[in-house]
Amino acid sequence: MDTTLSGRFTLDKPLTPEHKEMLEEFSDTEHEDESGRSGGEGKPPSIYCQWVPTEDGTGLEWDGAEKFYYCTEWLGYLVAHFFKPWGYVLNGCMEWVSAIYEPATGTIVVHDNEIVATSL
Repeated sequence: MDTTLSGRFTLDKPLTPEHKEMLEEFSDTEHEDESGRSGGEGKPPSIYCQWVPTEDGTGLEWDGAEKFYYCTEWLGYLVAHFFKPWGYVLNGCMEWVSAIYEPATGTIVVHDNEIVATSL
């Protein structure tokens, strides 16, 4: 889905420099197994994670690159594998617009690490 996102999510406390660096490196890494596939049980949902920490480390935002596939699934992955284990709580709302097939819009709401995506 060719999707654009606006807004950002906030964390209950700033990321430590180590956690911020780990998330930046994670977002810069292609995620696929030995056979060149991504997704599946417990695996990252696609090759590219385009959620990045904000410059000040107080939130999470879209990196602005094109074709962000599985943005909601990626949020769930980050919450389950990084934020919850590290003791962070994510909150906020972002709007999305997709230009594929028919123009579509919606929101992604995160409340205390729980994610709800809606189409409008």
